[in-house]
Amino acid sequence: MPKTLIASNLDGPVGEYQKLTSVAIRQIARQQKLDAAALQRGLKRAGEFKVGVRELVERLVREFPWPCFAVVINYVLTLTQMIIAGGYAWVDDNITVANFPISGGGKVKRDLYLVGFDRNMSSEAILRWLDQHGLRAGAIEDLLALGGKFPNEQLQGPIVALGSSVMLRGSRYVPCLGRDDRWRGLFLFYFEFDWFQDYRFLAVRKGS
Repeated sequence: MPKTLIASNLDGPVGEYQKLTSVAIRQIARQQKLDAAALQRGLKRAGEFKVGVRELVERLVREFPWPCFAVVINYVLTLTQMIIAGGYAWVDDNITVANFPISGGGKVKRDLYLVGFDRNMSSEAILRWLDQHGLRAGAIEDLLALGGKFPNEQLQGPIVALGSSVMLRGSRYVPCLGRDDRWRGLFLFYFEFDWFQDYRFLAVRKGS
């Protein structure tokens, strides 16, 4: 569940808070390096639950004010299988196992952020900005996990994974989820590019 959706439900009845426990508490605990069980025990009464979740979510929003999406990276799948699972109408022919090798094992839970900017920025400037804010650029497996679980998100605007790239004909390219009219695609865009404001960049907290 995107973090913005969690925050938008904080004024509902107490029952809604309880339904959000499994998402909000786990997410906040992971991102703030807290004990989820301890958080749950501390919020056991309805009134405390309401106040506690509000305070924790507001704190989280202040520190990471970007939409957050919880996904599972399934490293059991090959790159080709990840692409098929996403159901894309068009895929760049150069997005292959040879060009984008993936290393990892098992299934890994991960929170992905979509970071946008209010001005045009180069890839290098974005990477520096992410590093300064405790983030790293998402890789192609993160991008495909996002596209598979949240297929409509790329219809809201292109999403770039600067953490994976390939050299083609002497130039560096990075994968991007985008759209053409109403169909979804998996593209390659030129790395040496000043990205427009409608582009969003996949990011992960360092160490995750």
